Amino acid sequence: MLNRETSSLYLGVIPIFKRDNKLFLYPPGSIIDYAVWMKELPQRNLMNKRIENNDIDLADIVRVATKIATFHKKSQSSKNTDKYGSFETVKYNWDENFKQTEPYIGITIFRETFNSLRNFINKFMYEKKELFQKRISEGYIKYCHGDLHSGNIFITENGVELFDRIEFNLRFAYGDTSNEIAFLLMDLEFRDKFYLSSLFLDHYIHKTKDLDILLPLDFYKLYRAYVRGKVIGFQLKDHEDEKKFVANKYFKLANFYREKIEKGPILFVVHGLPATGKTTLSKIISNSTGAIHLRSDVLRRILSNHSLDKHHYHEIQNGLYTKTMSDKVYNLMAEKAYEYLIRNHSVIIDATFSSSDRWEKMQNKFKNFEIIKICTNAQDEIVKKNLSHKEKNDPVSDATLDVYKHLKKTFKMIKGSIVINTSDLDAGKKELLRILKEKSLEFYR
Repeated sequence: MLNRETSSLYLGVIPIFKRDNKLFLYPPGSIIDYAVWMKELPQRNLMNKRIENNDIDLADIVRVATKIATFHKKSQSSKNTDKYGSFETVKYNWDENFKQTEPYIGITIFRETFNSLRNFINKFMYEKKELFQKRISEGYIKYCHGDLHSGNIFITENGVELFDRIEFNLRFAYGDTSNEIAFLLMDLEFRDKFYLSSLFLDHYIHKTKDLDILLPLDFYKLYRAYVRGKVIGFQLKDHEDEKKFVANKYFKLANFYREKIEKGPILFVVHGLPATGKTTLSKIISNSTGAIHLRSDVLRRILSNHSLDKHHYHEIQNGLYTKTMSDKVYNLMAEKAYEYLIRNHSVIIDATFSSSDRWEKMQNKFKNFEIIKICTNAQDEIVKKNLSHKEKNDPVSDATLDVYKHLKKTFKMIKGSIVINTSDLDAGKKELLRILKEKSLEFYR
């Protein structure tokens, strides 16, 4: 059974018997059909339910990314699959999308949005025609899952289960692995979980080494959002106002991906002392611009094979926090940021930059990109409260009051930075959104 490749839930196929006009799962009687025999898991373990219940952490996302990356690496490409990633097939799918959506213009999608997306897609496809052939020639058109969103993923203590893989329609099951993960990433971003999307993408690339998956990724995220909006439009019978709203939100997200591609890449450097709001502001930037969020605390753990679900406190400049390890973390952030930027993806580097020469050493790498530098600060009493909150709710942060006091003695802001004081967090957030809007970067909010 095909689904057994991605899930241990599938136990087999069993016959359904009929006798005395009743149905049974055991003989005697005549076999009238077959049923899939599966393990039952609590619905609360579905990834979408865990997101809704705020019961998902960074370690879960890394496990999901590892599972999907392993599946994709094992899946084979062939001449049978290649045509489903071709320019002709993708163009056919888009032409069908626009034709099927036209009756809903003014109902679920605005005319201006429809025209902007259609013009953009046609232009993009012809300008990037060689990209589709490149993905084919490199073997990334595979027999994928086909319906990989958060409602088809179980996350349990025993592992990750990818179920309901498409078997009946090869047009949906075959495709670019970029198109496959685009569905899950779009799903997370629709749910305003851009920071989870960033971690998934970064870890997936870490496992597959497929950096060029980034090249068509936003294009395929746009496609996935558009299809969801289209399908919901087909369902307009009951709860029409609610469905119109949801469909329009998907089309709005699709248009966001268009704006993101057209704007081009930007590097955000968000730095400051521990517990002054760097990650909070970075999440807002990611939600507004779609930038990939690279957090030093997370990369430090992945680089050193330490878990993401508990603290790893060490003395200053010991353990995970030696100068050698910190050098590796900052070098890795710079390398990742550069590779993502040259593939047209904005990036956020979220790190303390406690040593004034760290940025000086890496800034030349980014001389050809637009850079926005933000420095966070906060009053000491606010920092103390934030550190207490992090101890209970942010297991990847190992900052303590002693660390804060030690770093404060020598900390220097990167020259040219915009300073945002987060002592009043709401005011700090408003100031950040004002800056983004002023720079025409508030695409989605």
